[in-house]
Amino acid sequence: MEAERRASAESVKALAARLVAIAAIFVLAILIEVRGGASYSDREVTALYALVLAGFLLSLAYAALAAHGGFPRRHLVELVGDGSLITGLVYCSGGSASLFEFLYIVWIVHAAVTTGERGALLS
Repeated sequence: MEAERRASAESVKALAARLVAIAAIFVLAILIEVRGGASYSDREVTALYALVLAGFLLSLAYAALAAHGGFPRRHLVELVGDGSLITGLVYCSGGSASLFEFLYIVWIVHAAVTTGERGALLS
């Protein structure tokens, strides 16, 4: 019983951290659009908004999976979703010159902590 409660608290913390990160990216997207930076096209800014929306929707899906509790490959779904979002963010923000490339390292460390070495290798 105590282990389930601890796991639930960890899920809530992870969801909250994920939502804060997505909200920060959303604020950055708004600042980019408001400042009118010439370095990003309208298509890239629109793609960034789509990524933010996808991130919020994925967070809701992750929360539903965590609430269900019986889905054995939940962490794998999260890793694939997070990796896809990071790849989209890096692509939208300049590819190999992106400021957000470091998120791949964070993603791999997160995979190692949540799923062990198999998840880190898969990432």
